[in-house]
Amino acid sequence: MPDQIPDFLLNQNLYEGSTEFEKYTVVDSRYNNRPARILYTDNQMAAQSGLPFDDNPEMLFDYNQRFMEIVGQMKPKSCLVIGGGAFTLPMAISKLLPTTDIDVFELDGGLIPISEKYFGFRQTEKVRAYIGDGRQLLRRSTKTYDVILIDVFNSVDIPKDFNQPDLPAEIRERLHPNGVVAMNIIAAYHGLRAETLKNLEASFKNVFNEVNLFPAGSAISLWMSQNFILLAGEDITDAANALSYNPIT
Repeated sequence: MPDQIPDFLLNQNLYEGSTEFEKYTVVDSRYNNRPARILYTDNQMAAQSGLPFDDNPEMLFDYNQRFMEIVGQMKPKSCLVIGGGAFTLPMAISKLLPTTDIDVFELDGGLIPISEKYFGFRQTEKVRAYIGDGRQLLRRSTKTYDVILIDVFNSVDIPKDFNQPDLPAEIRERLHPNGVVAMNIIAAYHGLRAETLKNLEASFKNVFNEVNLFPAGSAISLWMSQNFILLAGEDITDAANALSYNPIT
């Protein structure tokens, strides 16, 4: 892929098609005023993954950049990413930390050929994709990880299986004692759209010693839906200090 998309190639649909689970579109366009390649679902209503084509070293999506700040600080030997999308996050982690073992749980196996053709994804001995339901893969796994990153959505909603009170206990079983888990959540902090965020925060607090919520980007209003990072572990001090935004108190 080119280092930068020429202006005359912007707003080009590169792919439209459906897998067993979803209809996808791959578009070369601008996102947050950056030239980028975007994987969309729902007729381009929901951006699932993105790869920028500019000199800005940050990830295209703010929540992915927050994930990168966490792994950059923690420098994990092992990392689990639940929700692969176009696999831009595990590829970025592998580039930053080439010796880290990265497992990716992704429900939709049809995303692998799309990611390989349009986003440059390749499985290696350090980056491995496992196809199947994330909760089922989590339950069957016997491995433990230094960092677990969760980014699972049906469009903009977290799947029911990842909004259950028993999720944090299963996550903890797969974490090293000093490990951390970070979860991307789209919600408001106040009002009717805050229910998912508050329920997940309460569930994690029942299991982990330290839990904090961070805005993924510059919040306009905590009453509006936006991306939040839920960070949990027995000691999250180092990971929390690496984040660009302060916790919500």
